[in-house]
Amino acid sequence: MGAHTQQSSQRQPEPEGQRLAWRAAQQEAAAWDQKSQQGSQMPQSVQHKQRAQGQRQAWGAEHQQPVNRDQGFHQESHVPQSVQHKQRAQGQKQAWETEHHQPVNRSKGYQQGVLVKQSAHRQPGVKPQQQALGNMQHQQAETARGQGSQQNVNKRDTLQNQEEENSSLKPCRRPDDGGTLGRKIKLKVNHFKLELKGTKKAYHYDVEINENGRTMPNKALRRVTMHHVFSSAGFSKYFPSDCCVFDGMKSMYSCRKLNFQEHEFPVKITHEGREREFEVAIKKVAEVDLNNIATYIESGSTLNIPQSEIQCLDIVLRYHQTYNLQFVPVTRSLFSMEQLRLVELGDGAVVWFGHFQSVRMGSHMFLNVDTSQKAFYKSDNVLNVLYEVLNLDQNYDPPSLAQKQVKDFEKYIKGVKVRSQVGSYYRVNGLLSDASDQTFKFEFNGQNVTVEEYYRKKYQIKLEYPYLPCLWVGTPGRVPKVVVPMELCTILPGQVMRGKLNETQTREMIKAATKPPADRKRRTEETAVAMDGGGAVAKNFGISVSNTMTQVDGRILDAPVVKFGNNQQEIPKDGKWDMRNKKFLYPAALESWGVLDVSGTRDDNKRRFFDKLEKMARSYDMHVNDKCFTGQCRNVYRDVEADLRKYQKMNPKLNFVFVIISKKGDDIYRDIKFIGDLELSIGTQCITRQNVMKCDDSTIGNILLKVNAKLGGTNTNLSINLRHEMSLSNMKEPVMIFGADVSHPGPEFRSDNPKPPIAAVVGSIDALGLKYCGEIRAQEPGREIIDDLEDIVVKLLRKYWENNPHIEPARLIFFRDGVSESQFQDVLKTEFNAIRKACWKIRHGYSPQITFIVVQKRHNTRFFAEPGQPTVGKNKNIPPGTVVDTVITHKQEFDFFICSHEGIQGTSRPTHYCVLFDENNFSS
Repeated sequence: MGAHTQQSSQRQPEPEGQRLAWRAAQQEAAAWDQKSQQGSQMPQSVQHKQRAQGQRQAWGAEHQQPVNRDQGFHQESHVPQSVQHKQRAQGQKQAWETEHHQPVNRSKGYQQGVLVKQSAHRQPGVKPQQQALGNMQHQQAETARGQGSQQNVNKRDTLQNQEEENSSLKPCRRPDDGGTLGRKIKLKVNHFKLELKGTKKAYHYDVEINENGRTMPNKALRRVTMHHVFSSAGFSKYFPSDCCVFDGMKSMYSCRKLNFQEHEFPVKITHEGREREFEVAIKKVAEVDLNNIATYIESGSTLNIPQSEIQCLDIVLRYHQTYNLQFVPVTRSLFSMEQLRLVELGDGAVVWFGHFQSVRMGSHMFLNVDTSQKAFYKSDNVLNVLYEVLNLDQNYDPPSLAQKQVKDFEKYIKGVKVRSQVGSYYRVNGLLSDASDQTFKFEFNGQNVTVEEYYRKKYQIKLEYPYLPCLWVGTPGRVPKVVVPMELCTILPGQVMRGKLNETQTREMIKAATKPPADRKRRTEETAVAMDGGGAVAKNFGISVSNTMTQVDGRILDAPVVKFGNNQQEIPKDGKWDMRNKKFLYPAALESWGVLDVSGTRDDNKRRFFDKLEKMARSYDMHVNDKCFTGQCRNVYRDVEADLRKYQKMNPKLNFVFVIISKKGDDIYRDIKFIGDLELSIGTQCITRQNVMKCDDSTIGNILLKVNAKLGGTNTNLSINLRHEMSLSNMKEPVMIFGADVSHPGPEFRSDNPKPPIAAVVGSIDALGLKYCGEIRAQEPGREIIDDLEDIVVKLLRKYWENNPHIEPARLIFFRDGVSESQFQDVLKTEFNAIRKACWKIRHGYSPQITFIVVQKRHNTRFFAEPGQPTVGKNKNIPPGTVVDTVITHKQEFDFFICSHEGIQGTSRPTHYCVLFDENNFSS
C-alpha cells in the first residue's frame, strides 16, 4: 500500500507545517501555507530541531513546567518521578474520592477494581464506561523487587478490569437529535412503512421432512410438500387456511396456536413427473412475541436485536411468493419464473431481474425493497449452450472435442439440472465418453449395446452427434452409471450461476444492472404494489405494508476546500475538482524509472504515451528525469522477473517501473506486484495496452495521481475549516486513522482446499491522514473477527512513531468494514479490546481517545430526490455530501447514511456508518 515513501533530499514532502499541524490548526490558511513553503526548503536537521523545540514548548506550557532534556518530555509522561509523580497521584486520588464519594483504601490503591480516570487530556462529559485506561503509577526499574512485583500486579489487575469493562461494552448512544449543518433536501427512501395489528403473537414450529428415513435436502421440494399440507382439505383440521408459513428449511410459523404440540403424518405428492411419499414431523418450539420489536425500536440496542421476531416477519412476507415455486429465492432476493426479458451475458449465462426485501428497524418498522439482478444458467438445449460456452461456429456441426474443451464444458455443466427428451429430470455429475464408444457398453434385452444403440432400440431415436461426450447424471454412486446424450437434454430454468463471472460477463452484468434513479424508483414501487402487502397470510398475522416510499429529510454538507501546490485552492463541484493547470501539493520525483512492455504494444504508441506522461508530470510540478530503459518481454512470470532484475542491476537506484499489460485483470498483474513491490522493492504502475494506444489526457492524469502517491508525494489536502471544530485539519492533537477489513475467498475456493480469509489493516502515518502503511494476516476459514489485531495495531503505531519522532497520536479513529449488526458485540469485545492492549504495549499508561466506526456498504438502502430538489449528473442522483440521520436510522444509537460522491453509473449507494464507541465526543 503505497510502497516507497522515501524521496530525494531536494523534494521533501514533509514540511514543518505538516509536522506541527496539530498545534497550528487554528491559524489562517494563508499563514499555514507560508510556513509549509518555508519548511519545505529547510534542511531536514533544522526541521527536526524546530519541530522538537515546538513540541517541548507546547508540552511545557501544557504541564506548566520545563522539560528535563536529559530524560526527555516523552519519557516523563509515564515515569513517576519525585514531586511530579506525587502531585499527579494526589490529584487522581482526590478525583476518585470525589466521584465515588468515599475515601481511598491506601493499602489496596484506588486503581484496583475501578476504571482509572484519564488525566489532563480527558475532555469533560465522557461517560465512566468510556474512560480509557488512565495514567497508572508504577515504580522505577531500580526499585526493590517487592515494589516491582506490586507494580506488575497493579497493571495486571487494571488490564483485567479493563477487559471485563470492554466485554460488556455497548454501542454508544446518539449524542443529539441529528445534525444541523448543511442545506435541507427532501428525499424518498426505498423503505416502506410496516405496521402490526391484532394479537402480535406467532407460534414457531420445527419441521422435519424425511424420505425413506433420510432427510429431504431439496428446498424447492420441501416448499411444495408443505404448501400441499397447508392447502389440502385432508390436513385442514390441523392447519387453518392462510395461517401457516414455511421457510423451506426447518421453520414454520402460525398466527394461531395449533391444536397439537407434536404431530407426524405421511404426505404424497407428484413432483417432476414422479410420485413421492414423505414423512413429515412438526413440533412446537416457541411462542414469538412480536411486541418485542416495538420495544426494541424505542429503547433497544443492536446488541440484542429481536432476531427471531424479525425472521418471522421476513418469512411471512416472502411466503406467498415462494410457496408455489413461481419465484426463485436467492438469499433475500426473489426472482419470478416469468421473466419479461433476459439479458445475455455470454458463455451460457443470462441476467434475471427480481427484487430484494428485508424487514429493517429505524424510528419505525420498515420493509426495505430494492431491485436486484442475478446471473442464471441459460435455459436451452445443452448442445446450443455447448456452442456458446466453447465459442464454436454455429454454421457447422460441432467437431470432436479436444480434451481441454471437454474440461471447460464439464466445469460449466457440472451440478446443473437438466430434463431429457424422454421425460426424466437429472442433475449432471460430469461428462463421460461419447455415445458411440465401443468400450462403454451395458446390457439391454440380453445384448451389450452402446449408448447410441440403446436410444435407437428403446426410443427409436437416432443421434445426430454420437461422437460427442455424454452427460453423466443421477446418483453419483450408482452402478452402472446413468448417461444421457447431451443433444437430448435441456437445461432447466431458474438455476443460479455458481462461481465467479468472467470479465466479459461482469461487464455485461454491470450494464444490465446500472439503472438511473428514476427507473430504479419506478421498478421498486411497482414491486411494492405487486407484493400486495404480503398476501392473505400476512394479513392474518396482522401485518400491513405501505406501498409508497417513506419521505425523509436530508442535509447536503458543504464541500471542503481542496488545497493544491503554489497556494492554489478549489471548492469541488458535485464532488469533483479539476487538476488541469494545478500543481501537486507536495510533488514527488520520478528519478530512476523505466518502462517494461509485456503486451507487444507498438513502439510509436509507447513513445507518444510516455512523452505526454512526462510533460504532464512536469506540469504538476513533479521532477522527472529521463527514463533509464524501455524493455519488452513475454507475458510470463519468469521473463518478467529476469528482466526486472536485469534492469535493477544496470540501474541500482531504480525505484519505479511502468508495466504495459494486455488487459485489465490479466494474470500477470499480481506477478508484477509480487516481484516489484515484495521481492525487489521497486514501485510499479500497470497500464493496459488500450490506454497506451488511446493516450488520453484524463487517463494519464489519473495515473499520475497514483504515481505521485506511490513515490511518497501528496496530491492534495483539505483546507482548515473553522466551522467544523472536529474536522481532521482542525484537531489540535495528533490523529491516527485506521481502516480494517477481512476479505473472504469466493465459493469456488471453499471446498477441497479452502483458501484462508485475509485480514488487512492500514493506518495513517502523517499529520494530514494522507499517507498509510498496511499489515495483512491470514485467518482461519470463515473467521470475520481479526484475531491478530493487537499485534497489527502495535506495528502500525510504531510506524507512526518512526515517521513522527517524539509524537504519539492522541486520538485514534478506527473504521471497520464488513461487519453486520449481529457481529457488533464480538467486534467491541475482541477488536476494541485488542486496540487498547496494543496502546499499552507501546507505552504503559498510553491511552489515546478512540472512536470505533463500522462501515457498511453492502446494503439495499437507496435515496431518491423529490421533484424540484437538487440533483447532480445526467442520472439525476442525490448530491454528494447528502446525509440522512433520522427516521430510518437507529432511534437510540449513533448511526447515519452519507453519499460521499457522485453516482456516475446507475443509482448512488450511500454508505452506512455505525459509531460503536466514541471517546472523541463527535456530534451528528
